[in-house]
Amino acid sequence: MVEPRDAVGVLCAQLPVLRRCDPEKAEQLAADARAGRDFGSQLSRLLLQMELPGTADTERSGLGGPALVGGFGRHSAHEVFRCPGDRCARVQARRPAAPAPVCHLEDAPLRLTRS
Repeated sequence: MVEPRDAVGVLCAQLPVLRRCDPEKAEQLAADARAGRDFGSQLSRLLLQMELPGTADTERSGLGGPALVGGFGRHSAHEVFRCPGDRCARVQARRPAAPAPVCHLEDAPLRLTRS
């Protein structure tokens, strides 16, 4: 069984596609996730039916590697984006000049953190 925080991360990553393919089921799963209800098995079945991957676009290897910060005097700092509501374990490394990834469940940018 998928851990609840992992299921929320998978739903977040796949929600745009699910909303296009089956808006009613997608919104029911999103409502279940927001309410803290167990929806992992329903999500798994839907992803299998649609032949979509059951993974989030996460990077779970610690901090996801260093990101270069600064101008000529560059130094490395670990910067990663995390779920804005701490609902899931989604983590994405910051990429230079790339926009902040979005939490599709909350319709908000992921939260930038540093270590």
